[in-house]
Amino acid sequence: DNEMQAAAEIAKTAGKPVVLGDQQVEVLMKDIGKLGKTALDDFLSPFDGGWQRTGSALQQGLVSLINLRTKRRQDAGLQDQEDFIGVPDFLDPGLLLGTPLAVLRYLLSTALKAPTLAAGLAAFLLLTAILPENIFTDILFLLIEVLLVRVILGAVLRD
Repeated sequence: DNEMQAAAEIAKTAGKPVVLGDQQVEVLMKDIGKLGKTALDDFLSPFDGGWQRTGSALQQGLVSLINLRTKRRQDAGLQDQEDFIGVPDFLDPGLLLGTPLAVLRYLLSTALKAPTLAAGLAAFLLLTAILPENIFTDILFLLIEVLLVRVILGAVLRD
């Protein structure tokens, strides 16, 4: 079993509704590439409405993220707060102890299935380690993080 199957089995045993979703890494990487190019093009064209499009995309993504839980609750016909994951669930000892192993598995899986993504992440981490800490690098990394958040929100919330 993988983590999704194990979680689904536990949820079903507890009588909780379960919805699992997955997609091929190749499809996700293609979408991330397109979103990344659009985000970078918009960032490089501040006087052509690019920054406004970036702000709108971030706002739309965050609003979608906030509304997602409410929509899922309504779709499932649930009103009880205990029917969804909360802060205490993230403090579960099994989850806390299993997280490092799960992260390691995902990193290794990504390195094997999507070496370009793994190389990009490694380059970013190396860049953060070797560049001196000053206001210019802070601004650079802030801009990179804004672009990444835009891409992630777009890729994760598109369906």
